[in-house]
Amino acid sequence: MVTQPWTPFFGIACAGLGTAFVAALRVRLRAARALGDHLHEEGGDGCARLVTALGLAAATTWLVVAAGPPSPLATAAVVLAMLCLLLRPSSALALCGTGGVQRGWMVRSFAELDEWRLAGAHLRFRIGSRWLAVELPPEHHEETRERLRARAPGRESPFR
Repeated sequence: MVTQPWTPFFGIACAGLGTAFVAALRVRLRAARALGDHLHEEGGDGCARLVTALGLAAATTWLVVAAGPPSPLATAAVVLAMLCLLLRPSSALALCGTGGVQRGWMVRSFAELDEWRLAGAHLRFRIGSRWLAVELPPEHHEETRERLRARAPGRESPFR
């Protein structure tokens, strides 16, 4: 096996990418448990993410192969990078389910919200000192309001 001068870089990259992969997988698993059936989603364009991941993987593979026979660490780094790009939640993702909400990497069940209110076409909620919002069409307001009152009693914001 040929040792390339940047082999230690690939080891460090694999460690970081492995950590990112585990974090993205944990967010996906938490969302699957907390959200329930999806009522409304926006900003989660999986097709664009797939095209980006495949394009970057192809370009990286070409660069690694062009430099000589790829090392196992280089191959692992490319595969982990592609998996991270495919699994990571989009920062623009805003999703409301029957049991919780997701905004980018943040996933919370209704019971974990500090405060909430349904106003206009949005479910607004507070976590710590931050107010966030996800779009929720008005036809879902009544059923969602009942779920929120049952799972997060006394936390409905008086401001409308």
